[in-house]
Amino acid sequence: MSQGANRRADRTNRVVLTGLGVVAIAVGGAGLVLSTTSDGEGADRILTSGQTDWLAAHGGLVGVAVLAVAAVVAILAVQWLRRQLVPLPQAADMTLARGPAGVSVLRTDALLHAIERDVERSDQVSRARAARRTRTPATVELFVQVSDRADLGRVGADIVRQVLPRARRATGRDDLELLVEFSTVATPPAPRVQ
Repeated sequence: MSQGANRRADRTNRVVLTGLGVVAIAVGGAGLVLSTTSDGEGADRILTSGQTDWLAAHGGLVGVAVLAVAAVVAILAVQWLRRQLVPLPQAADMTLARGPAGVSVLRTDALLHAIERDVERSDQVSRARAARRTRTPATVELFVQVSDRADLGRVGADIVRQVLPRARRATGRDDLELLVEFSTVATPPAPRVQ
Protein backbone atom coordinates (compact mmCIF):
# COMPACT_ATOMS: atom_id res chain seq x y z
CA MET A 1 0.00 0.00 0.00
CA SER A 2 1.43 3.38 -0.94
CA GLN A 3 2.02 6.06 1.63
CA GLY A 4 -1.21 7.97 2.20
CA ALA A 5 -3.33 5.47 0.25
CA ASN A 6 -5.58 5.08 3.23
CA ARG A 7 -6.06 8.71 4.21
CA ARG A 8 -9.33 8.27 6.06
CA ALA A 9 -7.91 5.47 8.20
CA ASP A 10 -4.86 7.63 9.00
CA ARG A 11 -7.10 10.43 10.29
CA THR A 12 -9.27 7.96 12.23
CA ASN A 13 -6.14 6.41 13.74
CA ARG A 14 -4.95 9.72 15.08
CA VAL A 15 -8.31 10.47 16.69
CA VAL A 16 -8.88 6.99 18.15
CA LEU A 17 -5.32 6.46 19.36
CA THR A 18 -5.21 9.92 20.95
CA GLY A 19 -8.46 9.17 22.79
CA LEU A 20 -7.23 5.76 23.92
CA GLY A 21 -3.95 7.29 25.04
CA VAL A 22 -5.71 9.90 27.17
CA VAL A 23 -7.95 7.22 28.74
CA ALA A 24 -4.95 4.93 29.39
CA ILE A 25 -3.01 7.75 31.06
CA ALA A 26 -6.01 8.65 33.23
CA VAL A 27 -6.65 5.04 34.28
CA GLY A 28 -2.96 4.43 34.92
CA GLY A 29 -2.64 7.61 36.97
CA ALA A 30 -5.74 6.74 39.01
CA GLY A 31 -4.37 3.24 39.61
CA LEU A 32 -1.06 4.67 40.83
CA VAL A 33 -2.79 7.10 43.16
CA LEU A 34 -5.07 4.42 44.59
CA SER A 35 -2.26 1.91 45.03
CA THR A 36 -0.22 4.04 47.43
CA THR A 37 -0.95 5.67 50.74
CA SER A 38 -0.07 9.21 51.75
CA ASP A 39 3.27 8.04 53.21
CA GLY A 40 4.29 6.42 49.90
CA GLU A 41 3.86 2.86 51.05
CA GLY A 42 1.65 0.37 49.18
CA ALA A 43 -2.00 0.35 50.19
CA ASP A 44 -3.39 -2.79 51.73
CA ARG A 45 -6.58 -2.79 49.65
CA ILE A 46 -7.83 -1.01 46.59
CA LEU A 47 -11.45 -2.10 47.10
CA THR A 48 -13.31 -1.55 50.34
CA SER A 49 -14.95 -4.48 52.09
CA GLY A 50 -18.39 -3.23 50.94
CA GLN A 51 -17.24 -3.24 47.32
CA THR A 52 -15.76 -6.71 47.71
CA ASP A 53 -19.02 -8.03 49.20
CA TRP A 54 -21.04 -6.52 46.34
CA LEU A 55 -18.76 -8.10 43.72
CA ALA A 56 -19.03 -11.49 45.47
CA ALA A 57 -22.85 -11.27 45.52
CA HIS A 58 -23.15 -10.16 41.88
CA GLY A 59 -20.25 -12.12 40.34
CA GLY A 60 -22.34 -13.71 37.56
CA LEU A 61 -23.78 -10.39 36.44
CA VAL A 62 -20.37 -8.69 36.54
CA GLY A 63 -18.87 -11.55 34.49
CA VAL A 64 -21.53 -11.18 31.79
CA ALA A 65 -20.99 -7.41 31.68
CA VAL A 66 -17.22 -7.88 31.36
CA LEU A 67 -17.72 -10.41 28.53
CA ALA A 68 -20.10 -8.02 26.71
CA VAL A 69 -17.60 -5.16 26.96
CA ALA A 70 -14.78 -7.46 25.81
CA ALA A 71 -16.87 -8.58 22.80
CA VAL A 72 -17.58 -4.98 21.79
CA VAL A 73 -13.89 -4.10 22.10
CA ALA A 74 -12.93 -7.17 20.03
CA ILE A 75 -15.42 -6.26 17.27
CA LEU A 76 -14.14 -2.67 17.16
CA ALA A 77 -10.55 -3.94 17.08
CA VAL A 78 -11.28 -6.22 14.10
CA GLN A 79 -13.00 -3.36 12.23
CA TRP A 80 -10.07 -1.07 12.98
CA LEU A 81 -7.59 -3.70 11.74
CA ARG A 82 -9.62 -4.22 8.56
CA ARG A 83 -9.46 -0.49 7.82
CA GLN A 84 -5.70 -0.62 8.26
CA LEU A 85 -5.22 -3.44 5.80
CA VAL A 86 -7.78 -2.48 3.12
CA PRO A 87 -7.33 1.00 1.67
CA LEU A 88 -10.60 2.87 1.28
CA PRO A 89 -10.70 4.96 -1.88
CA GLN A 90 -11.95 8.48 -1.47
CA ALA A 91 -14.99 9.45 -3.46
CA ALA A 92 -12.77 11.21 -5.97
CA ASP A 93 -10.49 8.18 -6.52
CA MET A 94 -11.14 5.85 -9.47
CA THR A 95 -11.67 2.15 -8.89
CA LEU A 96 -9.99 0.45 -11.85
CA ALA A 97 -10.53 -3.20 -10.95
CA ARG A 98 -12.18 -5.17 -8.17
CA GLY A 99 -11.53 -8.86 -7.65
CA PRO A 100 -10.90 -11.56 -5.07
CA ALA A 101 -7.29 -10.43 -4.66
CA GLY A 102 -8.27 -6.86 -3.83
CA VAL A 103 -9.10 -3.51 -5.35
CA SER A 104 -7.01 -1.45 -7.77
CA VAL A 105 -7.52 2.24 -7.11
CA LEU A 106 -6.09 5.12 -9.14
CA ARG A 107 -5.64 8.22 -7.03
CA THR A 108 -7.20 11.20 -8.73
CA ASP A 109 -4.26 13.47 -8.03
CA ALA A 110 -1.94 11.00 -9.77
CA LEU A 111 -4.19 10.86 -12.84
CA LEU A 112 -4.53 14.64 -12.99
CA HIS A 113 -0.79 15.15 -12.54
CA ALA A 114 -0.06 12.69 -15.38
CA ILE A 115 -2.51 14.45 -17.70
CA GLU A 116 -1.01 17.86 -16.86
CA ARG A 117 2.55 16.66 -17.54
CA ASP A 118 1.43 15.02 -20.78
CA VAL A 119 -0.15 18.25 -22.04
CA GLU A 120 2.83 20.36 -20.92
CA ARG A 121 5.15 18.33 -23.17
CA SER A 122 4.00 20.51 -26.05
CA ASP A 123 6.34 23.40 -26.70
CA GLN A 124 3.30 25.65 -27.24
CA VAL A 125 1.83 25.02 -23.77
CA SER A 126 3.17 27.09 -20.90
CA ARG A 127 0.99 25.55 -18.19
CA ALA A 128 -1.78 22.98 -17.76
CA ARG A 129 -4.04 22.34 -14.77
CA ALA A 130 -6.50 19.47 -14.55
CA ALA A 131 -9.48 19.00 -12.22
CA ARG A 132 -11.93 16.14 -11.94
CA ARG A 133 -15.62 16.92 -11.94
CA THR A 134 -17.40 15.50 -8.92
CA ARG A 135 -20.81 15.17 -10.58
CA THR A 136 -19.44 13.45 -13.68
CA PRO A 137 -16.46 11.39 -12.51
CA ALA A 138 -15.51 10.33 -16.05
CA THR A 139 -14.86 13.96 -17.03
CA VAL A 140 -11.62 15.85 -16.47
CA GLU A 141 -11.54 19.61 -16.93
CA LEU A 142 -8.29 20.79 -18.41
CA PHE A 143 -7.20 24.43 -18.22
CA VAL A 144 -4.39 25.06 -20.69
CA GLN A 145 -2.31 28.24 -20.92
CA VAL A 146 -0.66 28.82 -24.27
CA SER A 147 1.28 31.71 -25.71
CA ASP A 148 -0.61 34.18 -27.86
CA ARG A 149 1.37 32.86 -30.85
CA ALA A 150 0.35 29.23 -30.32
CA ASP A 151 -1.61 27.26 -32.90
CA LEU A 152 -4.71 26.34 -30.84
CA GLY A 153 -5.89 23.90 -33.51
CA ARG A 154 -2.65 21.94 -33.30
CA VAL A 155 -2.58 21.96 -29.48
CA GLY A 156 -6.21 20.82 -29.33
CA ALA A 157 -5.59 18.10 -31.92
CA ASP A 158 -2.55 16.85 -29.97
CA ILE A 159 -4.67 16.61 -26.81
CA VAL A 160 -7.41 14.67 -28.62
CA ARG A 161 -5.03 12.37 -30.56
CA GLN A 162 -2.38 11.74 -27.90
CA VAL A 163 -3.29 12.78 -24.35
CA LEU A 164 -6.88 11.53 -24.27
CA PRO A 165 -6.13 8.03 -25.64
CA ARG A 166 -3.23 7.59 -23.17
CA ALA A 167 -5.45 8.65 -20.25
CA ARG A 168 -8.18 6.26 -21.40
CA ARG A 169 -5.69 3.36 -21.66
CA ALA A 170 -4.21 4.16 -18.24
CA THR A 171 -7.60 4.20 -16.53
CA GLY A 172 -9.27 1.50 -18.60
CA ARG A 173 -12.22 3.87 -19.11
CA ASP A 174 -13.24 4.47 -22.69
CA ASP A 175 -15.87 6.95 -21.46
CA LEU A 176 -13.22 9.32 -20.03
CA GLU A 177 -13.64 12.82 -21.47
CA LEU A 178 -11.49 15.92 -21.38
CA LEU A 179 -13.12 19.36 -21.36
CA VAL A 180 -10.42 21.75 -22.52
CA GLU A 181 -10.38 25.48 -21.84
CA PHE A 182 -7.61 27.55 -23.38
CA SER A 183 -6.26 30.84 -22.12
CA THR A 184 -3.50 32.82 -23.73
CA VAL A 185 -0.51 34.47 -22.15
CA ALA A 186 1.14 37.38 -23.90
CA THR A 187 4.52 36.44 -25.25
CA PRO A 188 7.13 39.10 -24.45
CA PRO A 189 8.77 40.51 -27.57
CA ALA A 190 12.20 39.24 -28.43
CA PRO A 191 15.01 41.47 -27.18
CA ARG A 192 16.34 43.88 -29.82
CA VAL A 193 19.92 43.75 -30.74
CA GLN A 194 21.43 47.16 -31.34
